Amino acid sequence: MLLLFFIWPQSNAQKQLTSGGTFEQGNRTFEYVSSVNYPNQKSTVLYVYMTKDDVQSSEPDKQIEAAVSLKGTTKSKIKSQVIQVTDDFFVIRIPKLMTGETVWLKMGYHNEVFGQYSSFSSRSLMVTKKTSNTRLNDAEYINEYYRSLVLVQSKKVAKRKSKLAKLEAKLDQTEATYRRQKKTTKLLAGSQRDDAKENADTTKSTIDDLNEQIADAKRSLKNAQKIQSDYQAKIR
Repeated sequence: MLLLFFIWPQSNAQKQLTSGGTFEQGNRTFEYVSSVNYPNQKSTVLYVYMTKDDVQSSEPDKQIEAAVSLKGTTKSKIKSQVIQVTDDFFVIRIPKLMTGETVWLKMGYHNEVFGQYSSFSSRSLMVTKKTSNTRLNDAEYINEYYRSLVLVQSKKVAKRKSKLAKLEAKLDQTEATYRRQKKTTKLLAGSQRDDAKENADTTKSTIDDLNEQIADAKRSLKNAQKIQSDYQAKIR
């Protein structure tokens, strides 16, 4: 007789994810946005955002499902409900308060998560002690969706600010070099002067290019900040 056993693949060496962390599930990437405990309804909700989906499904009506457990094993699996708010935002409701505890999560199509030969690894998540007395309904889920978008957009804003700061620092250095080259050119004669002038002209071209890049970076930052502000305004 052939006996088949199914054990949830997991890695105990994995760092426990907190809010804002990302994890891979097959060819998808998810971001663990947040977790909120709703004492009045004796429920905990995990909010998860799908940042990448490279899975090409021949069955477009397939739904993303989730399996939640307390130890990353089949025996420790607990009841959960998945609500897909948008194409990329998921609400995973656990009808039990999990304040400050660890849960293990797997997400994907049914056969990927629950299939006998599933190779997906469950991911350990830290459930925060954040609580809310708000009623769990579509309005609350939409609010959390926009909060997640604000979070995602804030990271983009931070990256654009960092890029702009680096470009401006590089511009300062290049302008200082250009000023030195101009002074040096005045002290030289003949072919040496010509070479020095050519170097200075090259540096000036670099300055012009950097100014264009900085202008583009400022526009990109302003646009990202506006999008973040628009998302923030939608939270009720």
